[in-house]
Amino acid sequence: MAPTIFTPTAPVTVRGKTYAALTFSRPAGLADIQTFMRYKEPKRAVCAALGQMAGVPGSVVAALSDKDFVRLERETRHLFAVA
Repeated sequence: MAPTIFTPTAPVTVRGKTYAALTFSRPAGLADIQTFMRYKEPKRAVCAALGQMAGVPGSVVAALSDKDFVRLERETRHLFAVA
């Protein structure tokens, strides 16, 4: 599987580190689903799972603009596909 690289409209800085792109190189696995299930609030759950899949804190995903967040969900949807 080719990696999915997401580039936000503007880099995101969290805890002094700037993220210009997020790279997703694998589909969601059991650990990602378990991370998702730990949160009651849907957006926090998605941020945590996507952050884990990209190897960044969930707060990086949460810091995206609303428009970028929607685009990220759309561009990574295939990683959650169930055969």
